[in-house]
Amino acid sequence: MKNICVGILLLGLPIISTGVGADIDDFYKAKIVCSAIDDTGLLRKPCEVRRDDATIRASLEVPDRREAKGMCRGVKAMVEHGGIRFNERGWQVRISSPVGANITLAQCSLPSS
Repeated sequence: MKNICVGILLLGLPIISTGVGADIDDFYKAKIVCSAIDDTGLLRKPCEVRRDDATIRASLEVPDRREAKGMCRGVKAMVEHGGIRFNERGWQVRISSPVGANITLAQCSLPSS
């Protein structure tokens, strides 16, 4: 399932590879990435961007942390291949479980300038 999920995330490349420049606000860049994640159809609820802790949060039903880490790497690869670089360091994507306490299963740092 991991390869299928990462493949679906990489399909989001045309959405975000429109030359998002350094002059664009990080929050807007995060919204673009979030939209691409939403467009995969894999989320249980809409992706969320939080400026206060510089995170893109995605709630997925995945069987384990290993699968969640694979999804996280897929999002990071999508961002890198799309040429998006965040102006500020510290932006992350967090993959969480949609059930229970909404526990973070994986998180990845996103590329910065």
